[in-house]
Amino acid sequence: MTNEIDPTVNQAIAGVWQSHQGLATDQVISVLHEAVKAVGGKLDEDEYTRIGTAIADGTYTP
Repeated sequence: MTNEIDPTVNQAIAGVWQSHQGLATDQVISVLHEAVKAVGGKLDEDEYTRIGTAIADGTYTP
């Protein structure tokens, strides 16, 4: 990824990672959308899918 992600958004992603590993991918992506939105951030749809899938699969590294 070439663009830096805002540190607040990174914290939101880390929170989802800590609490939603191993859950269904669509559930993780949904929660990820809400968490990023709650901190005033936004990601490309592809990033939500990529990160959410990695969290669900247990392969995401914060």
